[in-house]
Amino acid sequence: MRGRHAGIGFGIMGVGSCCMQRPKPGERLNRPFSLVVFDWDGTAVVDRAANAHAVGEQMGHVLDRGACIVVITGTHVGHLADQLAQAGRQWPRARLYAATNRGSEVYAFAENGLPERLWLRQATTEENRQLDLTADTASRILAERIGAPVTVIADRLNRRKIDLIPIPAWANPTKDAIGRLLNAVEHRLRHLPGGLAAAVALVRQQAQASGLTDVRITTDAKHIEFGLTDKGDSMAWILSHLAAALGIPNAEVLMVGDEFGAIGGIPGSDACTMVPEATGATFVSVGVEPEG
Repeated sequence: MRGRHAGIGFGIMGVGSCCMQRPKPGERLNRPFSLVVFDWDGTAVVDRAANAHAVGEQMGHVLDRGACIVVITGTHVGHLADQLAQAGRQWPRARLYAATNRGSEVYAFAENGLPERLWLRQATTEENRQLDLTADTASRILAERIGAPVTVIADRLNRRKIDLIPIPAWANPTKDAIGRLLNAVEHRLRHLPGGLAAAVALVRQQAQASGLTDVRITTDAKHIEFGLTDKGDSMAWILSHLAAALGIPNAEVLMVGDEFGAIGGIPGSDACTMVPEATGATFVSVGVEPEG
């Protein structure tokens, strides 16, 4: 099956290999890649409401060249499928995959464009109880300590989110506003010593107290999101199942994201894709990282 993937060449500057060694210009990127993995909102599109026609066309060109594509996203597959449908062309769907719900699901796509689930991590009744208990306890303590309301978003597969700034002005912040958002959140948390980092630590403490010994926590500044999986689980599945089955070595894997650096002292959500299994793959950050 190795010969079916001709690869696709890229000429962009990046952060380098999994150990974050910065390459010389063109050293790691001006060569073919057989498997292209990328984050969706903030990397491929501005947000989940954006028109995806242009990026969809480019994805079609990559697939036409014989490479595989995996989109990694924190949202559910329906949002992604709706945006991909805007591309207005039929792709070779057999080489398109989606790792969704922040590491909890993987989908392939049928020729008619409909997603077909390949893998699912399903929380047990006890795990859901622990997630709810963590969300309720942590949100109550945070609200008391900062003297302002926070809200819980509970309708997420295998995870929960705490909205630290549930006000209309920050209902749907865009990626280019993350600097101002972070300042607004830190101001809101000004009565909590340590700010956002301390809020994340509090959530982790409550998760462990609730029995979640391997909780995964990320933040986009507005939310603290915690759950049973993260994008690292997506990357591990991609390498151990998809790349291994197709005979694609790590040296031909390209991962593109926009949040490898820290957000308020907390590693960005794309940083967790740099799993040990990915040693030798190339990681690229596009746009401006949250903290520059």
